[in-house]
Amino acid sequence: MLSNVSKSILATLAYFDIFDYPLTLGELHRNLFFPQAKKAELPDILELESAQKRLNRYIDSVDGFYFLRGRTEISALRLARYGLAIKKMKRAKLFAKLIAAMPYVRGIALSNNLAYQNASERSDIDLMIIAAPGRVWTARFFVKSLMRVLRQNPTPTDKKNKICLSFIVSENELDISRFMLPEKEGTPDIHYIYWASQFMPIFGVEAWQKFAKSNGWLLNYLPNFYPPAVHHEISAAPGMFLRGLKKILEKRGASEDFYKKIQLRIMPAEVKEAMNKNTAVVVNGNVLKFHTNDRRELYREKYLAALGQLQ
Repeated sequence: MLSNVSKSILATLAYFDIFDYPLTLGELHRNLFFPQAKKAELPDILELESAQKRLNRYIDSVDGFYFLRGRTEISALRLARYGLAIKKMKRAKLFAKLIAAMPYVRGIALSNNLAYQNASERSDIDLMIIAAPGRVWTARFFVKSLMRVLRQNPTPTDKKNKICLSFIVSENELDISRFMLPEKEGTPDIHYIYWASQFMPIFGVEAWQKFAKSNGWLLNYLPNFYPPAVHHEISAAPGMFLRGLKKILEKRGASEDFYKKIQLRIMPAEVKEAMNKNTAVVVNGNVLKFHTNDRRELYREKYLAALGQLQ
């Protein structure tokens, strides 16, 4: 019979297997999915290495990567995607420096696959933005307008390397646990848990410190999780001129309601139809979450199917 630690190792690898993403031992330790674990149960990294070796019936390892047995090819795939991700991260930094200079933008992070450095050739560049209190619509207006001028907004037919801004949250509403799906078959919204843990901050030290404090609930599922600091190699802090421009725009801009009305007027009908019907598309004065293609339930089903095959 498998121990709780062994079950957690398999659960973690089963989730990341959905995305063809093998883990190093350190990543396995940090991302260990161990809901409501007791401190005495948590293995340190050496104990984790010993535990996974006992699971050789289920696990393979190549070049320092660990993955489910029979999935050797994803080790090379991860390395190839890493190379693509580095190029996209450099591009993200270029535009993020400009976005950081927009009014009321307080924090920026890479998100989704790029935050894992697991990007595909045709993928866009997902950014998560923290805005000043009560200014999510204003921040989005200026950022989207800038990206439109620079022709960087993604379209249904052209997403490659474009800047996707599907999630903006206010500094006074940083706890994002309320957007989780209810449990199913005793399994929480695992994709959302990992999604909320993977942001790679590139601007706004204080904002991301607040975000980390507001989302301590992640430790209930990922007890070894620690929030990353602002990534200095791709830090998007704007220079003196852009910081000055930002101050001017914040002083002379219109009201939040003005920018809200403009954007609601031109918002696609399918987005308006989906607004606030569930946690996929959430629109209010503190959160703009436009995840119209919400695959969380699909990923949970794939995860549960993978676990079923391991038993």
